[in-house]
Amino acid sequence: MRKYDKQFKASVMEYVYRHKDLTVYECSKVFGVGYSTLAKWLHQERLSQSSETNISLEQQKEILRLQQELKETQKTLKVLKDAFSLLGK
Repeated sequence: MRKYDKQFKASVMEYVYRHKDLTVYECSKVFGVGYSTLAKWLHQERLSQSSETNISLEQQKEILRLQQELKETQKTLKVLKDAFSLLGK
């Protein structure tokens, strides 16, 4: 198992948060980190944040579900906009 230092993890996490348009899988490929490793880091970060802000586990799950739904909706919107611009020409 490969060990990553805190600075590297922080850089990866910052990248993920800055690039909301990318999936976790896409971000993991950018840094050569396994998808499950990055997903675990994100999960741990969210658990840490939720305990600091007193967000319940159910609320956290709902937030994660809504974030994923938002990403999918944004991708769909982009496809529709692209198709509309092609048809409009």
